[in-house]
Amino acid sequence: MQKKYGGTGKFTVFLSFVQRFNADAGTFLTQNARIIPVYEQIRLPHAPCGKGIPHAVLFDHAGNVVATGFPDELETKVAALVKAAPEPPPAILGGLDIKFCKSYVAPLAKGNPIDPILKRLNEMAVKDDDPGKEAKQLAEAVNKYVEKENARLKEASESAPARTLLDLNSFVMQVKGMACEQEARDLIAKLRKDKCVVQLSTAMQQVDTLLDKAAKNTKGSSRADDKALSTAKDAVKKMMADPKITEAVSKEAREFIQTF
Repeated sequence: MQKKYGGTGKFTVFLSFVQRFNADAGTFLTQNARIIPVYEQIRLPHAPCGKGIPHAVLFDHAGNVVATGFPDELETKVAALVKAAPEPPPAILGGLDIKFCKSYVAPLAKGNPIDPILKRLNEMAVKDDDPGKEAKQLAEAVNKYVEKENARLKEASESAPARTLLDLNSFVMQVKGMACEQEARDLIAKLRKDKCVVQLSTAMQQVDTLLDKAAKNTKGSSRADDKALSTAKDAVKKMMADPKITEAVSKEAREFIQTF
């Protein structure tokens, strides 16, 4: 379920491990540490553990218990809950509660070019009123996002080059006309010199599209989509056999095929 709905930003799985630690648990944690948060001995009074293991509790976006039982039995309810949950605020807002600059929220969330929006915000920020003060705060949050995202992508390009390549393609659209645009384009050119990075990045994009489609379809994935996922996995496995593949790309590929 995490693989299917996690990308929406409106669903997550977290696990509470309440038994004695063993080798099987260690293997599972190692394989899933990056996609599922795991806690030890978490017990919620309003969601008591039922009979049988594993036992799942399904919460809605307001924190209300919707259903309990065996995990597979609850999956049919998830799609409707995800659809009903409000869209998460874009990270680019820096956690600000926007009251006066709401017209800029949707364009920023969709990854539209930031530079023209920043110019309008800076024009508003000249005024010493509530909208002006909020515009100044928002402009500062956006600038901080660009700075942090630029630094994150440069660092991530070493350990997760394929996923970073996808993120960079979106980032250069956001920062078009800004000082860091050329730096981002240079990093894209560097990553694209490795054919394995390009192949893995292409497979990731295909899988992301298929999983997103399945998440929006209340009936789940189609047979054609399942076949496409299988084909993508086979392509990644074939790429991993390339003798010229780097350790970073090989590791990223191994972790990626475990997610679908």
